[in-house]
Amino acid sequence: MPGVGKSTTAVRLAALLNLAVVVGTDEIRDVMRLYDKSEALAGTSHDRWQIFGALDSLSFKQGYLAHSSAIRPGVMAIINKNLALGESLIIEGVHLAPSLYQHLPRAQICHCLLYLSSAELHRRNLDSKTKRRLGYKPAWSQQLARHVVRVQDHLLTEAKHFRVLAMESGSAEQNARTIINHLKAEERHKYVPNYPRQDYALQPLC
Repeated sequence: MPGVGKSTTAVRLAALLNLAVVVGTDEIRDVMRLYDKSEALAGTSHDRWQIFGALDSLSFKQGYLAHSSAIRPGVMAIINKNLALGESLIIEGVHLAPSLYQHLPRAQICHCLLYLSSAELHRRNLDSKTKRRLGYKPAWSQQLARHVVRVQDHLLTEAKHFRVLAMESGSAEQNARTIINHLKAEERHKYVPNYPRQDYALQPLC
């Protein structure tokens, strides 16, 4: 989810796991837009419902999944490249819906979802993030705030269905340590420091 600390968590996790590659789906999307002018790839994850008509729960879900599905080929290209190199990586982004990344051949994925239950904290984080990028504090509309919550709710539903680790976001250090503890609990010791690394893609979700 936007504003939950996924990027800083991904970087900290990479440092703890001694991984050299962290990729964001926003950057993957920006590159893909240079050659893909499809309507699904335009806009954002929370406004592609417009493709499907009037706003309701179904059109919002369809729009989010259409946008995320359009980015999937770029994500898979990154994963396959690193598999060919025998390198592990972390991919972070709101577009990594668990339903789109099931049963990937050769890749072993630990999918993690960060979320915030406090709407006020979430909004403050979004304000701070946008101010750093744009240089001013935006005026978030109630509608936009609701859209962000809709995306989070959908991802939480998918996380439950696909048994994905969903965790209330704290500091980047806390989040990274929790994910590593999850890896240990799942007996994936070969992906934790001091163990040999193998082909592996780790995807904290926004």
